[in-house]
Amino acid sequence: MMRPAFIGLALWVCALLSPLPAAADPVDVHAGVTLDFLDGKHESGGGSARLTFVPLPLVDADVRYERTAIHVEGLPSVTFGYGSDSLEGASATRLSILNTSLRQYVTPSLFLGVGQTVYNQRTYYDLTAQTTPLRTLSQESRVTGLRFEAGLDRTFSPSTRARLVIAVNPVMHGLQYSTIAIAGRSCSVINGSALPACPTSELTDPERSAQADVSISFTRRMRAGELVYGLRYLDYVARYSEAGTAADGALADRNVGFMPLLGFRVKL
Repeated sequence: MMRPAFIGLALWVCALLSPLPAAADPVDVHAGVTLDFLDGKHESGGGSARLTFVPLPLVDADVRYERTAIHVEGLPSVTFGYGSDSLEGASATRLSILNTSLRQYVTPSLFLGVGQTVYNQRTYYDLTAQTTPLRTLSQESRVTGLRFEAGLDRTFSPSTRARLVIAVNPVMHGLQYSTIAIAGRSCSVINGSALPACPTSELTDPERSAQADVSISFTRRMRAGELVYGLRYLDYVARYSEAGTAADGALADRNVGFMPLLGFRVKL
């Protein structure tokens, strides 16, 4: 997780030593939508599943005044399914993400930012193929934490520019709620360890996670707006943080992969 921070520092030094483009207009507002095609892997304590170019629609907006900017990026709630070679069986996940950050341009092209990330996730597991009385399992969580960014803008021609953003969430915290259906009734479980006699009240598992998020995107000016394309890398790891228990430090969730992206932005 520390590698993106060192890369960001190196970019800062290079930007200070290289020619820089002119500053942006006093007020600049852009908004757009992109499809990020996630190709990677989902892992949990029970196994892993392959994700093959799952389309994730992201909306974003930037408001910049002089050297200060606000960036908002969100993934509306979407559901995608996948098979699994683990004991958890076939699964489906509903996911939404919100990133917000305040960015300060320390030079006309280099910015540093700080903000917040919020993940909302619900995963459903079909356990009907198992020989135990278990039937279905659902796990949902909300995880949030500070986001730190370093970014670099470059203009290659009057119609083409690029942006590199390196972001990390060193520490994120959240709670996971697990519910299982057993022989026609429901009860709650921790870490998938339920028995037919488990209690009927809902139990929670605290989580601690971290994330690295690196993207490079290009925009090409067109008559009606801007074409956006590029590549993004995401590495999110969550572990249970129940001190004094056997589950402390166990893997809760990991999502890692590359995302080619394609979208369109307009200036407002």
